[in-house]
Amino acid sequence: MGKTIAEKILARASGQSEVKAGDLVNAKIDLHYNPETGMAEVHERLVKAGLPDGLPQVADPDRLAVMLGDHQGCHAKPSDAAAYRLSRELAKRYGIKRLYDIDTGVAHVAVCEEGLARPGMLICGKDSHTTTTGAVNALAAPVSAVETAWIYATGELWFRVPETIKIICNGRLPDGVVSKDVFLYIIGKYTPSMGQYKSVEWKGPVIDSMSMDGRFTLACHSIELGAKCAPFEPDETCLAYVASTPRSHEPYWPTASDPDAVYEKVYEEDLSDLEPQVALPHGFDVIRSVSEVAGTRVDQCNLGSCANGRYEDLAQCARIVKGRRLKARTVFAPGSWKIYTRAAQTGVLATLAEAGVMIQAPGCLTCSGRGACIADGEVAVAATTRNFRGRFGAPNSEIYLTSPLTAAASAVMGRITDPREFL
Repeated sequence: MGKTIAEKILARASGQSEVKAGDLVNAKIDLHYNPETGMAEVHERLVKAGLPDGLPQVADPDRLAVMLGDHQGCHAKPSDAAAYRLSRELAKRYGIKRLYDIDTGVAHVAVCEEGLARPGMLICGKDSHTTTTGAVNALAAPVSAVETAWIYATGELWFRVPETIKIICNGRLPDGVVSKDVFLYIIGKYTPSMGQYKSVEWKGPVIDSMSMDGRFTLACHSIELGAKCAPFEPDETCLAYVASTPRSHEPYWPTASDPDAVYEKVYEEDLSDLEPQVALPHGFDVIRSVSEVAGTRVDQCNLGSCANGRYEDLAQCARIVKGRRLKARTVFAPGSWKIYTRAAQTGVLATLAEAGVMIQAPGCLTCSGRGACIADGEVAVAATTRNFRGRFGAPNSEIYLTSPLTAAASAVMGRITDPREFL
């Protein structure tokens, strides 16, 4: 009987010849990364639990990474600065050499750019959007602070091997329709619980032709489906990306699902006629085509995040706003300093700035709302990760979640607008 990607990776990591969905395994973690103040939080919990100096040592410092500055920005408040200082001190104490400071960007973006996340690896991170790194053919799962402490102490963690669902995306996406629209369509049709504790495999012609930036968006948003992980196939696009990273020489294990792998369920959609999609406030329960909500007033546009802060996203926005002036105030935070630098070198940042886009430091601020809040009664359109009530600060505001193209078009017009009008 064939095996899925998740079954194969968990078998390797747990030292077994094979495992099946439903098995409980104790697996060695290939990489754990701690975003923002996570390391300091874990330490403080250990102190409260009765370890006055925290852990005396960690099991394997070479399998750990600390990524500072993504959620809180460049020391948003004094307590953040103190937490960052503590994280630096702890990394030094434990011999963790992979410490990335505030000039890095969003952790989920940076771990892939730096080649820390590679095919076949078992990865954990203390943030829900750790599923993002599944785009490089890793089994990447979010974990809690308590689980993080256990990984630090032992290098291992137990897992229930997840069932796998397959989402086959047939056809070819029309111009103006991108991976974000694919995700919104799927979650709108099948609900946010379709992947609860499942491994989600995205497949089909649409995925085969999709860039890595597009795949990162789908892997990131798989957590909104309830997914445990979202490992993509290690095709030529994936392996070429991995080969371009600084650690391509380090071990990895490209892992594909078998032709006769057993899936709990298979979903198949033809996306050739897909329109740009919009998630209505407040969540993913109601998804509409852009034509159904066009004309809705927009006060602010938030762009960026681990879902849509990559170079392709910036370039798509620049394509829409070039030579125009925005009617809605707009904030964009690139996903990483490498993306930020590339966009500056290619003129993309200049195009955005000339249109009136405020460019923030790379990080999570436009997504978390800490750096781009809206007031009660205001309406935002966003190409970020979530649109829950109060996500951008005020509880009585509204957030419509869209692709970067739709968000940029809406910012230009000051109302929700079909981006295909500008293409």
